[in-house]
Amino acid sequence: MSEPTSRLGPVTLRTIAVSAMSNNVYLLTHTSTGAQVLIDAADDALAILRLIDEGATDITSGLPSRLALIFTTHSHWDHVRALGMVKEATLAPAACGAADAAAIPVPMDFTVTDGEVLHHV
Repeated sequence: MSEPTSRLGPVTLRTIAVSAMSNNVYLLTHTSTGAQVLIDAADDALAILRLIDEGATDITSGLPSRLALIFTTHSHWDHVRALGMVKEATLAPAACGAADAAAIPVPMDFTVTDGEVLHHV
C-alpha cells in the first residue's frame, strides 16, 4: 500500500513507479470532495486501480471517491500503456495537451492548451 507522499492543504498526493522503466504515476485526491485526478496511466493497470482505491482512504468527509480525470502529460508510448484499461475500468474522462492528442492511442474526451485552467474536473 502506498502512503500519501505529500499533503497540500485539502489534497493528498500518492505516487507509484510502474514498469521496468519505473514510470511515475501520480494520484491527487481532494480529502473533502473525494475528487481524484490521475496523472499518466503509464503501465500496470491493476497497480493503478489499487492506487486509486488507496487514495480513497485519504478522504475525510465521508463522501465517496470519484476519479474525475485521467490526464496524460505526453504521448510517449511508455506513458499511455494502461490508459485504455484504466479509462474503461473507471469510466473517467481522459485529457491531454492538444498537441499530443493525435498520437495517443486512446480517444481523449478533451484537450488543454498551455496556461488553460480546468474548472470542470
